[in-house]
Amino acid sequence: MELMFFNYCYREIKIYLKAARLDHWFKNIFMLIGAIGGIAYSKVPIGETVVFHTAVAFLLTCLISSVNYIVNEIVDARYDKVHPNKKLRPVASGIISTEKLVYLVTILLFISLSISYIAFNGEFFLLMILFFVTGGIFYNIPPIRTKDLPYFDIISESVNNPIRLLLGWNAVNSPSDIPLIAIVSYWSLGAALVTAKRWAELRFLGEKSVHFRPTFGYYSGSSLTLMYFFYMVTTIVTFILLSVKYKNQLLYFTPFVLIFFIWLTFLTIQKNSVIKEPERIFEKKGFVLYCLLSFLVLTGTLFL
Repeated sequence: MELMFFNYCYREIKIYLKAARLDHWFKNIFMLIGAIGGIAYSKVPIGETVVFHTAVAFLLTCLISSVNYIVNEIVDARYDKVHPNKKLRPVASGIISTEKLVYLVTILLFISLSISYIAFNGEFFLLMILFFVTGGIFYNIPPIRTKDLPYFDIISESVNNPIRLLLGWNAVNSPSDIPLIAIVSYWSLGAALVTAKRWAELRFLGEKSVHFRPTFGYYSGSSLTLMYFFYMVTTIVTFILLSVKYKNQLLYFTPFVLIFFIWLTFLTIQKNSVIKEPERIFEKKGFVLYCLLSFLVLTGTLFL
């Protein structure tokens, strides 16, 4: 009897964790870069408080990301049910009810906002957490649902990237100190990544793509290619401008940025590209190792 109960609990927890998409939490490394940048920019002494705040901010960013993923899981179920891969998601496959996930969202949101209020004295961090949540609501839930608005879907989803930057920066530094061009560069990087995902999805789904994502009725391979290269160039140019104005040593990191985009482009145009499903990126061990190396090099360069 006890074994049956244990197995039941284990299966339920696995379903909840799958809906929360913990395998997407790696994206929150962008929040850590924000924290490292905030420390390096103002030469903040690295002590227990800074480490604690960074760890808490990372945890909160992950929890709020899961809130947004679960909302997406619930609202997009009707599209996911007919998608060749997404039909296996918990709600789409019918292995969990939306009511249970609504309870989970409420609990995660309460925990996140409570910890944010207790751990950080200023209102800015709490405000960014609320923006993170609100952005997810506007992106997923009608009548606004920016996910269904061509071009604006990419712009709105990529806003999560500078929010992650600001969450990391504010955990260790004053938000008023962050260079505006760093926010623009972070946003354009996010837009390039989202566009690459759309491009890979369109190539995979072909003519049926509009049935899974309405915006594909407005996109073409050519338009997504142009947008991708626009955001890529914007990221590179703003990064160079940021380096020249605030820290010349960052120019040494420019080749790493160029190689990243070349490699990302190559992965995007592959058949059944992993870029369309970010959690599959770990299948490309070489690319993952390169990204980790780049993260370490960037960290070192920031402290030069």
